[in-house]
Amino acid sequence: TQGVSSAASDVYKRQVASCFNVNVDTVSMLCNVGVLKPIKLGKCYMFSQSMLAKFQQDYEGMDVSNRIKALESKRIIEQEARQ
Repeated sequence: TQGVSSAASDVYKRQVASCFNVNVDTVSMLCNVGVLKPIKLGKCYMFSQSMLAKFQQDYEGMDVSNRIKALESKRIIEQEARQ
């Protein structure tokens, strides 16, 4: 996930960005901070429907619009999982 920039990965990121009505850079940021967890297949990173559904469920009502807010939301989710 760190520094993903292949052309094929960009296609998948564009699809996810379109689905969530956000910029591709936002999808990249969410991957880099670990909020979105793509599957690496060769040089390509793909996003499973189940992972996207889990993201929507886990982060419902949270603000992940920038790196700081995404990291804070991730910390909250991880703390809730440990309880």
